[in-house]
Amino acid sequence: MPIGWAVVIVVQWLVIIALAAIVLGVLRQATPHLEKLAESRPPRRLTDQGPAVGGKLPPFTGHDPAGQLVHAAELLGRPNVLLFMSATCPPCASLAEELRAADLGEFDASLIIVIDATDYARLRPPARLRVLHMPNREVGQVFAVSGRPFAVVTDADGIVRMKRGLNTVDQLKSLAGPVMRSVVAHDQVG
Repeated sequence: MPIGWAVVIVVQWLVIIALAAIVLGVLRQATPHLEKLAESRPPRRLTDQGPAVGGKLPPFTGHDPAGQLVHAAELLGRPNVLLFMSATCPPCASLAEELRAADLGEFDASLIIVIDATDYARLRPPARLRVLHMPNREVGQVFAVSGRPFAVVTDADGIVRMKRGLNTVDQLKSLAGPVMRSVVAHDQVG
């Protein structure tokens, strides 16, 4: 190997070692600041979002796809599952596709898809399901939901019984199954 190539290889290795030392130095200096930042903000878990379990569903207004106003009080009288979705979240698109193919049977009536009106065409929720249009900003402010897909299960009195982030119809069924079964029992009695 000619001496010129050996010098080039040695210089390259010295540059790589110098860059690694600089990166390690920067990380050492930044680590205490990052640790302080992490300690000052408690981690936000997906279950921390949404209305409190045991609390009442917050008052809200939205629109159905025909543009008619929908108020929170209109959801009272039967259990409901509010499924918050957004066209900007890949799991929501996958879940919307799965919902189009799934047969929820008599549980269809208790499921309400909550999406921004601009997301409606992109997600194409099944026509058989109820849809509530609310701007994403309002969903965040009123329901405190930021991550999606996210489900909130309420009883007939509008009390939040369960909530959870989810990605599949099976997860939706396991979360809402007990409440959905009470819908069927409620309809059969009433």
